[in-house]
Amino acid sequence: MSLVLTLDQVINSYRGKTKTIRQQRCLGCHTTLAVQATDNVESASEGDFYIIVGAMVVKGMVEPYYQKCGRWFGNPVKCPKCNRQGNLPGDKPYNWDEMKKQREVKNV
Repeated sequence: MSLVLTLDQVINSYRGKTKTIRQQRCLGCHTTLAVQATDNVESASEGDFYIIVGAMVVKGMVEPYYQKCGRWFGNPVKCPKCNRQGNLPGDKPYNWDEMKKQREVKNV
């Protein structure tokens, strides 16, 4: 069994260590369902992946929890806030090319 973390704990553990922290969000309520931390923006299959494994109600708010996994593509998930179910997509997000352009401008 691996460690279960909140979204803030996942992001803070990679802040300053990797170039990109990508999030896949729910189409209904925009809750983060998966996180990828990587240095290679060209590859959607490299890096560390975390997927949502559940949630807990803390002070009246739903607090999602994430677990490290080998990949996120195709994994079945259920949003704890709006109960949408499905598999995580296998392609890169629409803004991936835009993120790459912004990074190139900063490095010039």
